[in-house]
Amino acid sequence: QPWSCGNTNRDLCSCSHGIICLVVQRFLWCLLFRHNDRVFSVTMTEFFRFIVPVVLIVLPSLCFTPAESGDLSSDQSEAEAFLDDYNAQLSIYTYDVNVAIWDYSTNITDENMEISNKMMSRFTEFMSDAATTAAGFDETGFSDPLIQRQIFYLKSMKSSDPIYDHIDMKLQSVMGEMSEIYSTGEACGLNGSDSCLRLTPGLDDILASSTDYRERLRVWEGWRLGVGRDLRPLYEKYVTLKNLVSDHGGVGDYGKVWRSNYAVDGEYTTDDLMNDCADIYNEIMPLYRELHAYVRRRLHTVYGSDIINLDASIPANLLSDMWGRFWINLYTLPDQVMVPYPDRPSIDVTPVMLAHNWTVERMFQEGEEFFTSLGFPSLSPVFWTESQFTRPDDGREVQCHATAWEMGDGTDFRIMMCAEVNVENFLVVHHEMGHIYYDMAYSHLPSLFRGGANEGFHEAVGEIMSMSASTPDHLKSLGLLDNDFQSDAETDINYLLNRALEIVATLPFTYMLELWRWRVFSGEISPDEWTSTWWEMKNEMVGVVEPLPHDETYCDVASLFHVANDYSFIRYFTRTMYQFQFQQALCAASGHTGPLYTCDISGSTEAGALLNETLALGTIVPWTEALERISGSSRMDVAPLLAYFQPLYEYLLEENKRSGDSVGWDSTWSPYADSSIPMEVNIASNKGWQDDDQTLLQMVIAGALENLRQSSDNNSLFTTTTPFSSGDVRLHSITPTSAGVSGAVLVTQPDDFTTFINVDLVKTALGGFDSGLVGIQVLDDKIIFNSLSEESKDVWIPVLATLVALFACAVILMGIYITNKFYSKRKSRPDSSVRYYVQEDSIDGTAM
Repeated sequence: QPWSCGNTNRDLCSCSHGIICLVVQRFLWCLLFRHNDRVFSVTMTEFFRFIVPVVLIVLPSLCFTPAESGDLSSDQSEAEAFLDDYNAQLSIYTYDVNVAIWDYSTNITDENMEISNKMMSRFTEFMSDAATTAAGFDETGFSDPLIQRQIFYLKSMKSSDPIYDHIDMKLQSVMGEMSEIYSTGEACGLNGSDSCLRLTPGLDDILASSTDYRERLRVWEGWRLGVGRDLRPLYEKYVTLKNLVSDHGGVGDYGKVWRSNYAVDGEYTTDDLMNDCADIYNEIMPLYRELHAYVRRRLHTVYGSDIINLDASIPANLLSDMWGRFWINLYTLPDQVMVPYPDRPSIDVTPVMLAHNWTVERMFQEGEEFFTSLGFPSLSPVFWTESQFTRPDDGREVQCHATAWEMGDGTDFRIMMCAEVNVENFLVVHHEMGHIYYDMAYSHLPSLFRGGANEGFHEAVGEIMSMSASTPDHLKSLGLLDNDFQSDAETDINYLLNRALEIVATLPFTYMLELWRWRVFSGEISPDEWTSTWWEMKNEMVGVVEPLPHDETYCDVASLFHVANDYSFIRYFTRTMYQFQFQQALCAASGHTGPLYTCDISGSTEAGALLNETLALGTIVPWTEALERISGSSRMDVAPLLAYFQPLYEYLLEENKRSGDSVGWDSTWSPYADSSIPMEVNIASNKGWQDDDQTLLQMVIAGALENLRQSSDNNSLFTTTTPFSSGDVRLHSITPTSAGVSGAVLVTQPDDFTTFINVDLVKTALGGFDSGLVGIQVLDDKIIFNSLSEESKDVWIPVLATLVALFACAVILMGIYITNKFYSKRKSRPDSSVRYYVQEDSIDGTAM
């Protein structure tokens, strides 16, 4: 029979030409990986090391012919017995691998990673064997649809190509490295000390409370300089590998795999999901734009017109967390500038929690009480003994991002978190417990049906509980608000703004992030445009601008937990629609009357019964049916959310009109625009703008400034004694032209990237500098660089790089000498931690 190497629906080993195809295919992969060293570096030794054992494995298959459909078993009772044994064994294998991953996440060491990888390999082997057994059944005639679906699902997991098994192993290794970089990342050198701060607690605390613009910028940039840049090459490999594995599965790119979670045969397609999300984004934008304008005006009150442009986007480092995802911490800005009616009683109960000596364990106990009041069971003792509620104080590196864990045996459920006592974490506890109770509700089902109706359902359940737990009535019941606290129109607006900063503010960001990833996986955005496109989309769609320009060595998106750890993100967009649809239905079941934002479903067993009925379905029925059962609608609907926030929307319209604020933003403005110099680069080569062009220009500009700084006549112009380097020169807004490219130059102070070098000083340095490498023409409105020819660059860039390297070596050797002389007894830091150093603002300079 004719054979096509691209036919992934056939077993490679069953084809008489299998070895030839395998060798050719492997050879092509090697050529690909050697050509694109950002994906892999594969030597010919590795090539033959792989091919020989594969040939020995595949060779026996030549003696056999493919199994015909008549050889398959159609015995449903035999299939049922197989599934019973499979589910029993799966529980054991799943538990073992999850315990290993848990042990690694709560004690990040190379040894625990090795154990985790071994357990994962063991689990993968078990699943492969199960898929092979399932492939021996013809389920099309089975009368039991659940047995039929399980056999079909297992058969779809069968790998037919050893090459892809090898790629999958490489993928797991890359993802492990990404997770470790994120989990162990730190920023050091803040506030003039040698101490290092992790993300949580530490860097997050600064971004939650500081109003020092430069401190916020150091934290924001420091995380990206380290974590984002370190993740960049790994993320490129991750995208390539994920797409290879996804394409092998017959789905297409990895973005399609994520979207397929929402597909319902004959009823809802992945295109429907994309269209629905785009429509909902447009529907929430009038509310978001009003909220954006209101927040921008209040930030202007705090930071002034040098930082905030009232007609433009908001600098990303001002939005209360590391990614500008949630804006809730802005509610507590000094002097209550964010609060609409500051004279009304405060609904921020964190101070009360601390004054009443609440503990982290108390927050979890109250979360459990919330669920049991709805009729759900109490949590098992293992939850309380095995969960990680706070960061350990024994020096272990741990994962701190809040996550809920179903260990796989149907009885062991845990939460991993580094919680602190505050109202934000109090609501996160309710959210994570929502995941746990969802897991418990469907734990009676066969393993393949244990899951949320779709990924957004799982996220929505926890948010429902947070909605009720945050209401003034519920907080009063916990003694966190005075019993005489009375809601009125003004306190309602204060409350709704508080909720909007967490719920509404995140929606455009969530949609934009996932849209960017979908386009990356589909190839619509190429790797040489990842960072520039990321900020273009964030600026245009979210109204948030980067406070410093970033080039393609950065990967800002990967500095978010969900991206570094391979989570789909659109779930957080869909979940918000579901949560309001769910809440509307549950409040009706509880007998609530009045606005939806005043509803607290705690204590209503009727609401609990309706919710549990939906959760217990797992994936037995399509999500469209599950949604219709609880809400009466089978599609996402933004109407309940808009109705919830309607009073706030009306207030924002009037308040923004009263303040004279324009709604929307100029996406062409940036905080560094006035300190940047427009440039034109004429490139002699016909190859266009290359990485070495950028490197050369950075070296030349840094050299010009250093030449000026070292001049005795001009030394007083500088407030730093640290030499300039190419890393202090940021080229941005690069756009192709007929002669080369146009863009802009920004130079930061060598020992403080929050201070920008005055544009006139940069022009002075370049105007009097002859590098012998690049022609420089300084005009009033721009600088023109006449680049080297390709041949000249090949000669001079290695020379320049060598000189820079020699200078760096001299500095390093001097540093080693001084260190050994004066600090020889100082204990070195362990190598297992990844630390990123951020400069202290120790000198004065041009303010941003």
